[in-house]
Amino acid sequence: MRSPFRILLCVLFISALGTPLLRAEGPACSSSVAVPESWAQAADLGFIPEPISRSSCTVTLHCPFTLQPTISCSSSTGDCHTGQDNNGWVECDGARTYCPPTPPCTGTCYSGPQCYAICSEVGDPMLYPCDFSAHCCRCNY
Repeated sequence: MRSPFRILLCVLFISALGTPLLRAEGPACSSSVAVPESWAQAADLGFIPEPISRSSCTVTLHCPFTLQPTISCSSSTGDCHTGQDNNGWVECDGARTYCPPTPPCTGTCYSGPQCYAICSEVGDPMLYPCDFSAHCCRCNY
């Protein structure tokens, strides 16, 4: 059995000479070689690798100021979408997941430690971020 690469080299060499030859013999290739007439035929003969199809996808969305900081989903069919309405969402294969609702503003802040004090100093300080765009605390109880 000859390697497809060696056969392809023989076909290309013979084609470069401009001789319409359907049989090539010599030390490099000693078997009959069918010269492809089109790219489709070349692919059928194994000369051209088939393209790799990537049909799967994954989408991830950051959910600001919530206990669940990100949501994501995956699809094996390549049907992935994301949007920002209703606090943000991801959708794969028709199944939509929304970000949790953003907690209401509480107090006034200019730093995270202020929110830790405003939100009762209980638990993890990361649960009480300061929303710098609104200068208020988002207390996640």
